[in-house]
Amino acid sequence: FTQDAIGNVTDATPIALTGAVVVALVLVRIVGLVREAAELRSETRFRALVDKSSDAIVVIDGDGRIQYHTPSTEPLLGRGAVELNGTKITELLGHSDDQRLRVILANRSATTNVEWRVRHGDGGWRDLEVIVVDQRGTADIDGIVLTMRDITKRKQLDLELRHQALHDSLTGL
Repeated sequence: FTQDAIGNVTDATPIALTGAVVVALVLVRIVGLVREAAELRSETRFRALVDKSSDAIVVIDGDGRIQYHTPSTEPLLGRGAVELNGTKITELLGHSDDQRLRVILANRSATTNVEWRVRHGDGGWRDLEVIVVDQRGTADIDGIVLTMRDITKRKQLDLELRHQALHDSLTGL
């Protein structure tokens, strides 16, 4: 501006190019910050949905050790976060379900639906409906995702209804 006021402009081109580069760098940084904010908002939304889900979500490694679990896992299994982290899921399963899990881990099948009996922290057994999704090949998860739902009451009701349907209520025959 000073050179322009004097009437002797000699450095206009380098100054204009430098100014344009600085403006471009600022715009690139602003776009990056906007993207980071959107990703953070998306991750926060995802975390809120997963953490408040009634279904328990557990990620295990190839050896069956719990790497991650949602807060809803703790009441479902009756065990605290400290106890669950690093525990082998097979330690909680009945023997036949333990064998079925080993087959699933060996086969690397994409998605499998199973029912398992799991030992609850109070010593009782819980029936779970489990969706097993092998995500060992993905960089973000690198594990097997177990989405679990307690179906113990539903199974008990099914047994009661079956008993009522097949037995006489008066004689019990």
